[in-house]
Amino acid sequence: MKTSVKEAALVSPFLTLFLIHAIQVGIGMLGFQRFLTKTAGNDAVFTIIIYGIIVHITIFLIYQILEKHNGADLIEIHKALLGKWAGGLISILYMAYFLLLSFTLIRSYIEIIQVWIFPELKTWWLAIIFVIIIYYVVSGGFRVVTGVCFFGVIIPFFLIICLAFPLRFAHFNNLLPLFNYSIKDILTPIKQTGLTFAGFETLLMFYPLIKKREKSQKWAQLGALMSTLIYLFVMTVSIVFFSQQQLAKTIWATLTMTTMVQLPFIERFEYAAIATYLIVIMPNVCLAIWVISRGCKQLFSVRQDKALIVLCVLTFILTCTMERREMINNLSTISSYVAFFVTFVYIPLLFILKMIKKRKRLSASTLK
Repeated sequence: MKTSVKEAALVSPFLTLFLIHAIQVGIGMLGFQRFLTKTAGNDAVFTIIIYGIIVHITIFLIYQILEKHNGADLIEIHKALLGKWAGGLISILYMAYFLLLSFTLIRSYIEIIQVWIFPELKTWWLAIIFVIIIYYVVSGGFRVVTGVCFFGVIIPFFLIICLAFPLRFAHFNNLLPLFNYSIKDILTPIKQTGLTFAGFETLLMFYPLIKKREKSQKWAQLGALMSTLIYLFVMTVSIVFFSQQQLAKTIWATLTMTTMVQLPFIERFEYAAIATYLIVIMPNVCLAIWVISRGCKQLFSVRQDKALIVLCVLTFILTCTMERREMINNLSTISSYVAFFVTFVYIPLLFILKMIKKRKRLSASTLK
């Protein structure tokens, strides 16, 4: 069942850190605070900590599934566990999920550009630019996508550091009292922010392209830890900068805080932040599209570059159909719920199914 991959196409296990971290930190970073604060208030920091712990457990389950299948990816695992037809159907739904994530990310970022910088700019202009970049990157292969993920983590890191500027106006008493909300209030926002931490499940597809795969889990876990710590830092800064009422009504809280950054050579830092954030979004979209194109290659025996062209056209059409704010907001909500299901329901179920199959094989061998 092992996937045959040329040595030249493999990447170092160390780069798993950047692949996981790059796809987890995306458009959700700019406005996740509003959903958490509405229900959990200042205890939203505990929501992020719990969310991070669940992500680490899920990554562990993913590695348990993958390591038992000798370097296979999710498409082959589905076939082995569910059969050709049922496994193929689930794989198609899995790829549809990543297509949903892709155009949700693109449309959400385009909306930010239209609201903050160019209100009259047509959606299709920016969508074309996105699609061209996506095709150029993904057509270069997985190593190029990995390189984009690497730079997507390193280059924009200064944006996180710049969030220290709002701390000049911080009210640290906003963090108190702690444990003021029930466990239900703290856990409820996890469903609504599923899109925020989503993406690390791409590991199920790019795992065969990692050298010395058995050494990559620590880097994957470290990448997820970095994401959790960054979200925790941004959430804490947001709580001490905004009042709880403001934070519950601010759509893009992180972006709003960048307006506090004052530098002698940049008058409107938020414009620079939005432009730089393109480097953050591209790894999310490119890795997701690569996963879909690879899945199409294995499921339908089509060339990956041809599948990529169809995916780019489809992404462009879907992005352009979303025009009104209500539609974009509903799209994000649906994506969050689907991401929550895939991440925290489907993967554990797949692990349980794997264990059941394993026990049946052991029982059968014992009877023989």
